[in-house]
Amino acid sequence: MYPPSNIRLQISESEAPLSSARSRPLHLLLVGVACLAVPACATTGMPGSAPDPSEIPFLETERIRDGGNVDLLVRLGAAYRAADRLEDAQGVLEQAVQLAPEDGTAVIYLALTYEDRELWSEAAVAYGEYARIGESGSLRNQAGRRVAVMRRRALEAEVRRAMATEAELSARPPEPATVAVFPFLYGGSDPTLRPLGRALAELLVTDLGQTDRLRVLERTRVQLLLDEIARGGSEQTSPATAARSGLMLGAGRIVLGNIADEGDLLQLQGMVVPVVQRGLAQPPVPEPTTEQERLAQFFDAQKRLVLGLFSTMGVELTAAERERVNQRPTQSIQALLAWGLALEAEDRGDFPEAAAQLEVAVGLDPGFEEAQVRLAEISQVALAVEVGTEQLAQAAVVEVLPTEGPGELFAGPGAIEELERLVPTPGSRDPLPEVQGTEVIGGGSSVLVELILRRPR
Repeated sequence: MYPPSNIRLQISESEAPLSSARSRPLHLLLVGVACLAVPACATTGMPGSAPDPSEIPFLETERIRDGGNVDLLVRLGAAYRAADRLEDAQGVLEQAVQLAPEDGTAVIYLALTYEDRELWSEAAVAYGEYARIGESGSLRNQAGRRVAVMRRRALEAEVRRAMATEAELSARPPEPATVAVFPFLYGGSDPTLRPLGRALAELLVTDLGQTDRLRVLERTRVQLLLDEIARGGSEQTSPATAARSGLMLGAGRIVLGNIADEGDLLQLQGMVVPVVQRGLAQPPVPEPTTEQERLAQFFDAQKRLVLGLFSTMGVELTAAERERVNQRPTQSIQALLAWGLALEAEDRGDFPEAAAQLEVAVGLDPGFEEAQVRLAEISQVALAVEVGTEQLAQAAVVEVLPTEGPGELFAGPGAIEELERLVPTPGSRDPLPEVQGTEVIGGGSSVLVELILRRPR
């Protein structure tokens, strides 16, 4: 063997293409050269390799040199996330997205980081953006499904904040035109009709929303708040609870009621509870609106009920509004009951069961458009909740993440192989230049890079 000595590597203009494959600055090629002498580099940067926290110091150094390199920023952000440095990951990935808004890799990792930090609304926007611009079809699908889940998480967070700041919210005057509809309680003798309570509330939300003189809150938001209140032991449908909930929701009026049996008739009773700022006198609750019909004529009773509620609130409908209110989503009681079961399952977070019940509703009435639309949404949510962020991150590693580790991220495709080709084989080496320290790899009249390596002993 030749004695240990220094090796001087000179990369001339003739070798310049080695660094130009991805138009990287030439000094970054030194990283690739160094990897020839560091066996550990061979274990990083393999295709599909996950970002490793051990890469962070190197990536941070390179960020100082080349802060506009989006691939670098994405890799660094992913490594920060792997190290559970979520705030750092968010900052770096937001910079990457700002530099390259159409870079799907940056967007999906930013979405994952937002979700990790429980920034649900931001995560919903980012997942939706990746579903629009992403290159990976399967990951686009998963991101699109996740949007609805993030929106629900955002609603849950809003409800928890409302509960935590109840005193502050209760001091604010409610919005008179804002209406919240509580689920109706079923107090009849046939337990199979219980789902009518949720179904009726959803029908009322749709019908009351047919005029722009009222702002009707979505049923899911109201139900989440009621569930939180119920955990505290309060009755959900008392006028006192209605007023309390209305203040937290910002609603000026609460619609609540019940469904009961009267012989072979079904009785629907609804009331409008006014909500006033805490400390002010509670006005009297108007007389309830009551309608009776046989079960087969349930939809007739429901339409008369909602028209009575409009009258109680002092809203006179136009002819066009009345026509929209009189539209019926289905004529099938059994389909409506299946829809009610789906709403109950959705409220308790059982999305597969909700999807199954919606399939039953659509099967019973293929023209039930509301159920068809909700089935498409809930089916996607049911698939999304089965996948955690780590599974999504693994898919992102395989499908979209720049796969090069520190040894290859900047040298360009094939650069390491080209550098290895420049290193002389043992049979072609001349000991005299090595001893004299004049050994040169490469050539040409103008030396661009010179790197001296000490030969291993």
